[in-house]
Amino acid sequence: MGTIKVGILGTGFGLVHAELYQKIEGINVKRIFGRKQEKLDEVRKKFGVDVTTDPNELIEDPEIDLIDVCLPTSIHLEYVIKALAHGKNVICETPLTYSLQEAQKMEHFARKYKQKLFVNLFYKYSPPHKMALDLIRSGKLGTPRSVTTYNRTPSFWENVGIEEIFLNFALHSFDFLVELLGMPSQVTARGIGNSKNAHVVATLNYFDQMATVDCSSMVPHGYPFSTGYNIVCSKGTITYSGEFGEEPKEQTTIYHENGKIEEINPTGENENQVVLEKVCRALKSNNSCPDLSIKAAIKSLKIALACNRALQNNCVVEI
Repeated sequence: MGTIKVGILGTGFGLVHAELYQKIEGINVKRIFGRKQEKLDEVRKKFGVDVTTDPNELIEDPEIDLIDVCLPTSIHLEYVIKALAHGKNVICETPLTYSLQEAQKMEHFARKYKQKLFVNLFYKYSPPHKMALDLIRSGKLGTPRSVTTYNRTPSFWENVGIEEIFLNFALHSFDFLVELLGMPSQVTARGIGNSKNAHVVATLNYFDQMATVDCSSMVPHGYPFSTGYNIVCSKGTITYSGEFGEEPKEQTTIYHENGKIEEINPTGENENQVVLEKVCRALKSNNSCPDLSIKAAIKSLKIALACNRALQNNCVVEI
């Protein structure tokens, strides 16, 4: 495959993708779909690409190789399946879906039509998370024993209330934990809040390991978006904290078993750009990309849904 021609569905996060595609050799954005013509006129001027208010113009275009679905989660299933049925490879934004059955349908149709379906599981490629994964996979810190992750945001985002926060805000933490520890055997969860904001804590149980995911949308406006982790291993511990407001700040510290303390500022490419580059390479070489696959997305979705059930029923849920 030579130059990969892309059609983007959506002018929200889709425009972030459009900017990143421009930085990747061998990818060309051919057309962008949006609902509002005024917004599309701005997009045409900025990116110099064709625009349309008809998504079928992208899906049915024989020249387009990859459909990038950046639409609301509630309609991902419709457009992912339609694109696959028209012989397109697909990358879909997260959350992929709120239903295990819908995710399995997507997986089924990708197999049926023999097309590649990628999911933007970008979190594990952010520099601090990728560094932790690489360090632990190297064996230098031994075996991970206990992992805590946290996320904080004011409730200016939609769908971060008590019924949806695990699916919309904790999903990438679950994907990160699957990379670190694999699938848990069971989960428990507690939380407080309402339909607009919430604070929830989930515990993922393994045979001889454990993980905690702590998520809150209850902090006030003005509080910076914050994320972090603490990974306790048999030969050391690694911690990370990041705040992303007017004055972003990040700190990563490794505590070695010999008492050495190491401060590191991990660097790397934008995590979404890394994902799009991996997709490009996979298409050009006709290879799979397991860490961005529908199978990987289903794993984190299963955990999120289990945590929701545990929270709603105040019980232990087996995975």
